Amino acid sequence: MRDIRLEEAEGWPDLLAIVREKVKPERDRLILYAVTARADGANRPLSPFLGRLGPAVRRHDPPLSRSLDVAPEDAAIALTINGPILLRDSQIGMLEKGKCRRRFFYTHILGIGGRRAESDFMRMHEAARTVVRAIVQGILDPADAVRLRASVETACDDHSLETGGSFDALRAYALKLATSFGRARGAYRPEPLAPLVLRVGGDQIEFRADDILVASDGRRIFRRVRTGVFRKSDTEDLAVATTLLAISDNMPAASAEVVHLSSDQVTPLTLTPLVLSRRRILLETAMADIRAGDFPTDPKQRVCPGCPAFFICGPVPSGPLTKIF
Repeated sequence: MRDIRLEEAEGWPDLLAIVREKVKPERDRLILYAVTARADGANRPLSPFLGRLGPAVRRHDPPLSRSLDVAPEDAAIALTINGPILLRDSQIGMLEKGKCRRRFFYTHILGIGGRRAESDFMRMHEAARTVVRAIVQGILDPADAVRLRASVETACDDHSLETGGSFDALRAYALKLATSFGRARGAYRPEPLAPLVLRVGGDQIEFRADDILVASDGRRIFRRVRTGVFRKSDTEDLAVATTLLAISDNMPAASAEVVHLSSDQVTPLTLTPLVLSRRRILLETAMADIRAGDFPTDPKQRVCPGCPAFFICGPVPSGPLTKIF
């Protein structure tokens, strides 16, 4: 780019007209607009480059003269809960930050969650979970390879996994997952499943481990079992905090682990006391939001089409709603 004289610029009359319209030498100031809050209400810091402009920059926070009303689908729901809220730890995932609270309302308040469309791969994982539960219940001995294979084949049949082609590979993978679970139990002594209750104010969350084992030193281990690959979120989400808080309140000497069968990996679950205290506050806030009928929508183009409830959320019909858990 270079500077040119006016006489030369007149050779491009259209461009020169744009410059004459947009560039006004009499302007003596520059107005900058900066956003100070994110969509979720959290603070958004100003750019550090503003400080480089020097003391001539004057900041002004004008008061809002008007604001948009709450969208009808995001209005609070007139919900009355009789008695305590009783949830399972498996339901806590929908209360995680960034998750859709409206789906929690459909599924666990109204009970109209529906059923998601399952792929062949998902049905294979469900078949593997069926066999894992049979092992935990003591119905099946994972050391008996013949019975284990037969149980996997039966579970795959029950979950509509056909034979031939890629289905044979899926059945073989389901067997691999079941074998991995048996191997992960090692020399531990299994113990019958029993729930632990986490009290959150006057409400309760029931934690049910997928497997409970006792080590040779007598230490009890509560395990969560995942058939997928290792994900870091499975070691630090709100459900993990619920697990650790329930164990701490009921059996402080016990420990917790998560098993990822696809990765053939066992990971201890630990969170610092500070993080646990903050997660307890999050659970208390979530319970208060449920009682307040605060179930906002969270439209996402990738997530909503696969929602087992509705893929388009409209306003909830008016009128009071009473719930007994």
